[in-house]
Amino acid sequence: MPLEPIVPPYLPGPSPGLEDQLHALARAARAGKAGAQDELRHACQMLEAHFISWLLREMRATIPRSGLLPYGPTEETYDYLLDDALSRAVSQGGGIGLAKALEAQLARNIPPPQQPTNAPNHDEGKD
Repeated sequence: MPLEPIVPPYLPGPSPGLEDQLHALARAARAGKAGAQDELRHACQMLEAHFISWLLREMRATIPRSGLLPYGPTEETYDYLLDDALSRAVSQGGGIGLAKALEAQLARNIPPPQQPTNAPNHDEGKD
């Protein structure tokens, strides 16, 4: 059974560009790029922010609406933007530990950066 989208269809998807950044990170890791570790950290923080945002939205959905105040698309958009801002702030401030755990696990797959080989070849003059 496919999962339903978290955000309403008229709002942009959660964390736009996250998938593209994860693909770029994988390419950088395979190439041994020097900044791959920083990119991994950023991608893990974005994933943690998305997860926290999802948690906030799901917790908000458990609160029954009394009907005293109207709730429509404007309020839904505000809630989405508030949850997104809170989740990014929490993730950048240390988060819930998910980004650190993911980074530690995924960093094992990143090879060390390739060093340029400018050392002189000592075997050239020998026959």
